[in-house]
Amino acid sequence: MKTMKKQQTPLIIPEDFQFALNNNTKAKEYFEKLPPSHKREYLGYVNEGKKPETRARHIAKTMEALSSK
Repeated sequence: MKTMKKQQTPLIIPEDFQFALNNNTKAKEYFEKLPPSHKREYLGYVNEGKKPETRARHIAKTMEALSSK
């Protein structure tokens, strides 16, 4: 019996997160090497922020974490 592989939804990177990645070379290099599941985790954290201030804070923390790897 064959098992069906789960369909992955395409990874959508928000503009503000992409802008932050483009301004942080080290974080961008590390993020691009991550598997899609890890990228989804980071993007999920960023998208949790509903208010612009919260979202900006989540992006800043994510950039800090990615660039320290």
